[in-house]
Amino acid sequence: MPSENRTRARVTLSGVRDAYFRGEFEHVLDMVDALPRRDPVDIVELELLRARALLALDRADESLRVLRGLRLVERPRDEYLTAQMLIGASLVRLGQTERAVEILSETYASASSAHRTVRAEVSLHLGIAHFRHREYDKARLYLETVPRDADIVYAQALEHRGWTAYAAGEYGAAADLFDEALAAIRSCRHYDRFVEAKSLFGLAALAAELPRLDRWPQLHARIAAFDWTASGLRVPHFWLAVLASLITEMLGDRAAAERWASEAEEAAPSDASRIVALCRLAAVVGRYGETAGHAHFVRKARGLYQSLKSDDVLRVERSLPLALAEEIVYGSAPDDAEPLVIYYAEALAPLVRKGPEHGMLTALRHSVEAGLEVGRGNRAKAARLYARAFAEYARIGYGRRGSVVAFRLAELTGDARYRDYALDALRDAGETYWVKAGFKRLGVGEVRLGERHLAVLRLVAEGKTNKEIGAARGISALTARNVVRELLRRFGATNRTELGRMAREHGIV
Repeated sequence: MPSENRTRARVTLSGVRDAYFRGEFEHVLDMVDALPRRDPVDIVELELLRARALLALDRADESLRVLRGLRLVERPRDEYLTAQMLIGASLVRLGQTERAVEILSETYASASSAHRTVRAEVSLHLGIAHFRHREYDKARLYLETVPRDADIVYAQALEHRGWTAYAAGEYGAAADLFDEALAAIRSCRHYDRFVEAKSLFGLAALAAELPRLDRWPQLHARIAAFDWTASGLRVPHFWLAVLASLITEMLGDRAAAERWASEAEEAAPSDASRIVALCRLAAVVGRYGETAGHAHFVRKARGLYQSLKSDDVLRVERSLPLALAEEIVYGSAPDDAEPLVIYYAEALAPLVRKGPEHGMLTALRHSVEAGLEVGRGNRAKAARLYARAFAEYARIGYGRRGSVVAFRLAELTGDARYRDYALDALRDAGETYWVKAGFKRLGVGEVRLGERHLAVLRLVAEGKTNKEIGAARGISALTARNVVRELLRRFGATNRTELGRMAREHGIV
């Protein structure tokens, strides 16, 4: 018997089902092709399994073609409802969320008498569609109806509830939900490697951005045990490596940070992703004084960026021009970053307005623009731009990025409140992390003041009133009050007595 026929003889419908439930999606596609077609009922199930496997592998366009090729009677039978559900899920992946919500809502309304697993899946995908449509309350409503006994579907619902909470800025709840999803996966009869990978990604993003560095040991163990060689995992593998680089750098392990960034470059699923990895490598070496290494990685990143063939890539990877501009700003030719900032502002910023990434990208843009102004010697303008970036990062709770901007502001202004914010956000970070080490170089508690402010501060420490300070300095009492207010803000003091005490403790008076 020829080998192809022997392969066909070994394949069974139950074997295809088992492969799907083990998460072996590529194997499912091979088996479906190899299985002889006889029973029309079996053909429908096989094609639905093919569509599911393609969707799991993020090949939504192919899944949609398979589903539209099926000829099913339009009535509320499980096969028809499943096909409609998968059509809706495919449209979500293809960005057609409005049409997806419409199809999935109709399917949900017809699913009251369907098998409970089908109902659970319809609820899951309708919740995901609302999430992608940025209707977070509706997303929660449907995702929370997925019952606990729905096995891997419940784990998927937990994962997407985590992303819904993340998008809404509810980071503590998001972390708990990702943890729950990972715990649920361990006890599931069926498996989906993408649910585990994306839940790990969610936890890593929170650990890196908030930051929550205490979560790293648990994350590291699970990432290390994960099989990244399976097909379709390059995107989550890439982003987890980038995030691991950020986390290990904050923990003070530069060697690990470089290794993870190199792994990200190797795992990069596209040239755009590779640019991100090269920028990460540039940052890891550049913030520690290795200017030649920084220039090398930036040069490679710029070469790749210039080779990108169309704006379509950048309309997906919207942060890319700013990520590259951020590293160029800290190099030897900072003005080369300006065209990237202008391109982002004119072509990409309108696409992200009102989206979940808008706040973060707006802050990043202000930060890059501030770096440009520092290079031009416009320190006052740079401080204003950094302050806007800092306020946005603080609003959305991104402590790592906020700490970096806080350090830049402390360099420019000597304002103690920025130092205090950063050291609190980075309390679990290693002492060699460049931001913490940078504050030590500035001098913990050091606030740099001009002669006018120093003179007023000395009088405040002596207990003088605004009127007395004005008379002593030849200024009005109103001007004296304004200078005192500025001193209170810079030192982070709540009143004049505390301000005087802090000035004495710091040796300023």
